[in-house]
Amino acid sequence: MFEAAEHINITLNQPAIFNQVGEHIYWELAEEETPYPFITFTVQGERPVTKEGMRDYEVKVRVFAKSLTASATIGKVITDTLKDTTTWKDRGMRSSYTDNEAKEAFIELTYNFKL
Repeated sequence: MFEAAEHINITLNQPAIFNQVGEHIYWELAEEETPYPFITFTVQGERPVTKEGMRDYEVKVRVFAKSLTASATIGKVITDTLKDTTTWKDRGMRSSYTDNEAKEAFIELTYNFKL
């Protein structure tokens, strides 16, 4: 699982994405008081699927920002960048708001890849 998380972190630190969120990319949870915008991701692995031991992974990338428009704009940059630079399969997106009083927005992008 650590290898997959490391792969995801490196992939999300591509220049076009970095220009949007800087170093604010976190596995699972962001640190408290992290400034917006930032990205979190979760990863889930399946059993080995090939003789070489490659695994199927699902990653959920969440883009948090002060508004849904800002989240969606960054989400579009991520989608375009990953489409052009990876073999990750796009499995869709959804939008929502946080549960706190400020109601910041996030976009959740879902991808599958093998590693």
